Amino acid sequence: MRESNQHIVLTDGGNDNITLWDSADAWQLGGENLFRHKDTKYFLPSVDEWYKAAYYDTNKNGGGAGYWTYPTAEDTPPTPVQSGTTAGTAVYDGQSGPADVDQAGGLSYYGTMGQGGNVIEWTETDQDGTNNNASSVRDIIGGGYNNISAALANTALNSNQLIPQPPNRFDLATVGFRIASTL
Repeated sequence: MRESNQHIVLTDGGNDNITLWDSADAWQLGGENLFRHKDTKYFLPSVDEWYKAAYYDTNKNGGGAGYWTYPTAEDTPPTPVQSGTTAGTAVYDGQSGPADVDQAGGLSYYGTMGQGGNVIEWTETDQDGTNNNASSVRDIIGGGYNNISAALANTALNSNQLIPQPPNRFDLATVGFRIASTL
């Protein structure tokens, strides 16, 4: 994978010479990130960015900022569904396959869909959190259509769900990715 300030390029793995950005061209907001160009507009979110979009609420239950247990802005497991957009639902718990991206369950506080269930998501974050090795293993999070509710919870982030970058073609039925953007 090589990012530019316009797009992310995923390759087929043949004759790849993947390199990281040098410090002068690397993303510095929140710490140096050699995987992301300083001027990028679109990118894979880091685990921290993904986690906040899924679970954070600036005024959880009217009591100030906090984190929900599930990415449907709830502390109880979502209702499992095959597809749909009803609040408090997610595509998980032994469903037959992933739903269409616009039918992947209820929304998080920030309005993101499918961060719990549907497909587990590949993130930009290196397994050891340093983001300094182009061939390192990436974290994947979020739980998939065939997972139980515990895989969707905010406590499941350290569950060793790891894959090398990028996902192999056969993984694409259960592993996906989310594109984030700068404001």
